[in-house]
Amino acid sequence: MQTYRLLRRFLRYMPARDVIYLIVKPFLGQKKGATKAEVLSRAVEHADMKDAAAQLTQVNDDILQQVLATSRKERARIQHEAERPGELPMLPVK
Repeated sequence: MQTYRLLRRFLRYMPARDVIYLIVKPFLGQKKGATKAEVLSRAVEHADMKDAAAQLTQVNDDILQQVLATSRKERARIQHEAERPGELPMLPVK
């Protein structure tokens, strides 16, 4: 009943062609690619990622070595904690 009233209201204020297109459109599928805005957005994001990668290459090698060493230690700690037999992490009681 509500659908009938809604369609009647649409038909009262819109051309029948537009109402039919509104109903059929979801079943037609996409035939077009990305919109201009999507293409532009992806291009900007890609440029930002390239800039970030370029900035990473400007970092001093000593700093990179320090970050890698810290990362290895953290991974080893997590692996060691995961391999402890029979111990389950306890959550603090509130």
